[in-house]
Amino acid sequence: MHATALGAAAGGLAWYLSSETQEGRHTGLLVDRKASDGSVANDYTAQFQIYTQRGAEVARQKKFAAAERLLLAALDMARRGWGDEDEHVGAAQSNLAELYRVMGRADEAEALYHKAIQQLTQACGQADVRTANVMHNLAQHYSWQANHEAAQAWSTKAMDIKRAALGPAHPDTVSTVKLHARCLAAHAGWQEAASVLESYLAKLTAAGQGNSEGAQLLAHSVAAAHFAAGDAEEAVAALRRALAAVSANEAVARADGRDKDAAKLSLEVFQTSLTLVHALEDIVRESVAHAPRRDAHTLLDEAHALMEQCLSTLTVVSGPKSPSVANALAAMSSLSLHKWEYCQATGCDAQPALLQRCINQATSARQIWADILEKVVATLAASQSVPLHARLLGAAAATPLSTEATLQLVEALPAMLTHEFATWVNIAKAQQGLGRLEEAGSNLVEAGVIQSTICTAQAVKVRKALGADDVAGLLALVKELRGNGDEFFQWLCESRALQDVVAAAATKITEKGGKARSYPASPFAKHLAGALARHAAHQCAGA
Repeated sequence: MHATALGAAAGGLAWYLSSETQEGRHTGLLVDRKASDGSVANDYTAQFQIYTQRGAEVARQKKFAAAERLLLAALDMARRGWGDEDEHVGAAQSNLAELYRVMGRADEAEALYHKAIQQLTQACGQADVRTANVMHNLAQHYSWQANHEAAQAWSTKAMDIKRAALGPAHPDTVSTVKLHARCLAAHAGWQEAASVLESYLAKLTAAGQGNSEGAQLLAHSVAAAHFAAGDAEEAVAALRRALAAVSANEAVARADGRDKDAAKLSLEVFQTSLTLVHALEDIVRESVAHAPRRDAHTLLDEAHALMEQCLSTLTVVSGPKSPSVANALAAMSSLSLHKWEYCQATGCDAQPALLQRCINQATSARQIWADILEKVVATLAASQSVPLHARLLGAAAATPLSTEATLQLVEALPAMLTHEFATWVNIAKAQQGLGRLEEAGSNLVEAGVIQSTICTAQAVKVRKALGADDVAGLLALVKELRGNGDEFFQWLCESRALQDVVAAAATKITEKGGKARSYPASPFAKHLAGALARHAAHQCAGA
């Protein structure tokens, strides 16, 4: 059985047999199972594959009108090549439904999902994983529409099929379990969702599958659910269990001589450790606001030890100048700063050495990001179209990239800039604490330049999403921006670089929300409207 691997297109396209868009897992699209054994092979079947692959490629570039034409042609080729009752027709319908979901054409997407499920049930059977994957996507679609009852019903069906066909610990099964929990949380609350996930994880552990990949994926969701339910202590406990599991798997891989697997697992150890570090920091910050904890220093020391251990491993595995090393150094600088701030807030002896350590760590992280950004911008400068935010950074000549590679770098650039921005801010805060106000002011100016560049980069992405009628892309952008914190998001909304596009984005999302019941963008539209109103008030006051 041959599989043509397409992956999932940027912006949320979860192609047939690839229901893991939200989790980053891509299993590919089976397009020529019958052709491979010789029973069906003709011009139509070959064109089906070509149109499907090309449709995925242009969808990744957000050229949705072209993608629609190609996927409609693929559907036509499937019918001509295999007949109206074949599973490939269901595959083509599912692909098209995913495209329409991304475009915000909710009603058309819903109808095609149901047609695909019916087609695949007839061709493959209701207990087939391919049918379950489309059910998963339909449940996700209903979740986006805030139709939680339907979302839970379809996620339950998909979960039961995958559990029987793939096993309870398979990553694809676990992904649907996580979707089911999110649907449950929407109407029963995150505490109930956390309980369901904990129960499922306990069953995997009891069956000897507690260290499986699926269990590791589930452990992170358990922690996230506890956080959403407001139970930081349980979230930290879940993350500690997850870290123990993935660390054990890394040790086994190293002992077995599986160096590639060990390197991959070391990055997972780092990501889990980083999540745990942020969780520990949140607990300490919360305690400062309410009742200081006696073990606050112990929690911060635990977090710092985790990052030191990760830094040692990552320096060997990823290289001393890698983004992972930069992120570990940045996390350590934040921990040093937070420990000093906690001492200040609680009347403890705040050691200046903590601030100097913060400066040293943040400076090392900033230099790594600066070197990476210099290479990225130089590479973008050699491409056919240099984005404005790359020109602002001062681009030099480099080897040209393909269009798709250039797009990927443009998409990644704002996140890189945000990392560098955070290091400048940490340095400035530590210098303020040491009374070095002139240096702090100078570094805040540098941070401001990066902020403006980030806004320009995000404005380019918003304009692009608007031009392509990419509602899902706008929502993904909102999630990315909100991930940097509410204050930073508000600053972006109020910046002049974004003013000419945020109102249009809010209007676009609100319009799509009206057509698709309760699209989750409505809060974003309100936030943008409020931010713009505040900015206008500030301008009037200044005048």
